[in-house]
Amino acid sequence: MEFRSQTGRPLTNRSILEKERRMFRFSGVECRIVDRSAPQGAPVPNRNGPAPLPTETGFACKVGWFIKAARRGSWQACVAEDRMKVRPIDEDDSTLDGAEAMWRERERKPFLPGTSFDFDPSPPQKDILGVPMVMENLPLDQMPKESRRLKLARVFSGFFRLSPEDRLRRRFYETVRLVTALLAKPSGMGTAFKRKPRKGATGRLKAGVSRVYHPYVLKPAFEFLKELPDELDAERRFLDRLLGEVLDKYANTLSAIRLKPFTFEADAKEQFYFAYKAEKLLRRITDPTDRFESIQEIYNSYFHARNYYFYSLVRREAMPDDNQLFMLFCCAEFFVSRLGWNGELLPTPNPRVVPTRTQLLYYALRDVSVLRRFKNDREFAHQLRETLKSFPASAY
Repeated sequence: MEFRSQTGRPLTNRSILEKERRMFRFSGVECRIVDRSAPQGAPVPNRNGPAPLPTETGFACKVGWFIKAARRGSWQACVAEDRMKVRPIDEDDSTLDGAEAMWRERERKPFLPGTSFDFDPSPPQKDILGVPMVMENLPLDQMPKESRRLKLARVFSGFFRLSPEDRLRRRFYETVRLVTALLAKPSGMGTAFKRKPRKGATGRLKAGVSRVYHPYVLKPAFEFLKELPDELDAERRFLDRLLGEVLDKYANTLSAIRLKPFTFEADAKEQFYFAYKAEKLLRRITDPTDRFESIQEIYNSYFHARNYYFYSLVRREAMPDDNQLFMLFCCAEFFVSRLGWNGELLPTPNPRVVPTRTQLLYYALRDVSVLRRFKNDREFAHQLRETLKSFPASAY
């Protein structure tokens, strides 16, 4: 099956299809599906499901589109919604490349616990707090002030063209508001929102926000911290301090519950060594079911160890000079880059997943023990250089 417009032009390219779709939306021309294999006059089965197109023409369609964009908050969200409504082109999987066929097969296969590989495991049950974290005295007074241009761009979204740095700054303020809202009291929205929360049926104020039982809830904030460039040094230092205080609060709470000191460095070390030893024994497992479960267990340990190692760097925990956490972190990244979408180990790392040297240097420069040992130990310095050379210099 293929897409054809009323002019008879076949739409075989997806980018052309999206462009024509937007043009049809403004002009009011409808898009039809033509099946060459079906005889003329026979009903064409629409396997893609009903996808009606708007029939408004000219000025009325444009006004409606801008009204919807204003309700959505930005015209980018409206365009993204329109693109998601575009029906895909039916093609034979044999004519697709390997990556496209892989994603088609992955979309058709539903996720089944125990049989499908889980790339985003839940946090360890022993590390989840029973009571959500609440932090009121956050250092928001030391946050870099938001410029007037960014405030106007936030109110009139879509009418201002921002530079890449201003877009990152806007994401920074949105991330801070998100963290503040998640750590506020359950009875109110905190300082993140100006408007009052809605009243429930009983008259009490209810805040419809999630709660922080584990640092994994703030995963978008930690991922955004790694993306901030040197040009936004003030914003990066403030977000680093804010997340560091959150991690310190979490570690102190967990230490009081367990009646012994808790550090992310100790848990990361335990998970790293467990996964590293299990990876060495993986070659002895031949049964497909047992091998799949072992790979999933190794991936879960590496997943938690990588995150906890980064949390220990953000919290600035004291580490001994003879620790091997950074080397184990590189081994974990290499193992994860060899995993396929179905949980099988590939012979070589996937170039789209393997981290670059710059990304690994981000962790090495934050680890004080690595810098101190690199300066004093020549053998370790040579080993560190060889390890970084095994990773690509630039992204794929």
